[in-house]
Amino acid sequence: MKVAIRSSIKHKWTTLKLRYKVARTVGFKEFLSLKKISFCSFPDTPKTHRFPLLENGYALEKILHICNIKVMSFSPWKQYDYILNWQDSTTDFVDTRKYILHAYSHSGRSLISTTFINAEANDITKKKMAELNKEVFGYDLDIDPTVYEGKVVKKSDFNGLHDGEIIDCPIDVNQVKSDFVYNVCINNIDNQNQATDFRVIFMNDVLDFFYEKKRPIQSRFDTHKSTTTVRNISDEFTRDEIDKIRLFCKRLGANHGEMDILRDRDSNKIFIVDFAKTPFGPLHGFNNFQRNIAIEKLAVNFINKIIIKKIS
Repeated sequence: MKVAIRSSIKHKWTTLKLRYKVARTVGFKEFLSLKKISFCSFPDTPKTHRFPLLENGYALEKILHICNIKVMSFSPWKQYDYILNWQDSTTDFVDTRKYILHAYSHSGRSLISTTFINAEANDITKKKMAELNKEVFGYDLDIDPTVYEGKVVKKSDFNGLHDGEIIDCPIDVNQVKSDFVYNVCINNIDNQNQATDFRVIFMNDVLDFFYEKKRPIQSRFDTHKSTTTVRNISDEFTRDEIDKIRLFCKRLGANHGEMDILRDRDSNKIFIVDFAKTPFGPLHGFNNFQRNIAIEKLAVNFINKIIIKKIS
């Protein structure tokens, strides 16, 4: 009982402290105006935890909590400043924009001055990642495993399974599985024999910081065994690379999300191998102090890059 009370007090104190820091950065007037924002999540709502800042969970739930933005359920009888497409799935089950516009039409009303978030980001399969890598960067992420000679990463086309494995190719056509993808084996192993991934954040633009994740080579596909640091985006990526990352997200139809980027040490090329539109975070490998700094940065950028135009 005493432990629960202490945790509750710590959570409330951390919330107040972070809200003050965010308000001071974006402006107290603007921060107080967030209470006027009508924010709808459809068809689901981000699940919340009792202590959302200290436990694992969706990054957005923490952002909204710090911004003091209340998430509403959808009703065609109400108007909303923002409608978030929140489907924690690799492909959308519902076309959010079409459904909501049809619902308003059925109710005899029209949707006025509403901004959709991630309404067009309805396909984040690994095959989509490969398609956009080719389109934006001009080189292949996927290969044909029946003719390619060398090491290949085989993994599920669906998100969140972390089932990657390295296989030798070519393989027989009968061994190819349609629900898997076959990627080039990117050499992201550093001098300490650790796999290095970059977790880049997008909020209508590429944020100026990202998470660098390192893990032992034998656990290169396991996100739970990472050490994580925060780095400046310009310290790792060139201006041209940042422009192409931004273009990648735009063509994906995303307004908000996080992507995993690998740099090949042999060619120096970057590959976007995954995009999460309902990301968990901040990532494993942070202590509470680092986690709260990351949440503060996320909340400030969420206000400035997604919300601010509604309250200015």
